[in-house]
Amino acid sequence: MDLKDIHIGKIIKEKLVEKSMSITEFANGISRERTTVYDIFERKSVDIELLIKISQVLDYDFIHHVYFPEIPQKAQIIIEVDRSEIDKLDLSKACLLSCSK
Repeated sequence: MDLKDIHIGKIIKEKLVEKSMSITEFANGISRERTTVYDIFERKSVDIELLIKISQVLDYDFIHHVYFPEIPQKAQIIIEVDRSEIDKLDLSKACLLSCSK
């Protein structure tokens, strides 16, 4: 997607509707007036500080998903570890593949 084709205000409005959040609730969440929210919906671009706040309130990463969708959020890293060392690692969020040699 070309940046000139992005209309962030329309995307924000879509996400607001998806979340079933009221305009008042959203306005309070981003510390703005309701009239400002309607203005945001009409904007082609939004200040980054405001966009971060909007992302938090709507629980949606606008910066990554809208502007940089081709950059993966997660990467796989493969490291070799002695089996005797595995217990020392905090792997609570890791997906382990068992390998035998």
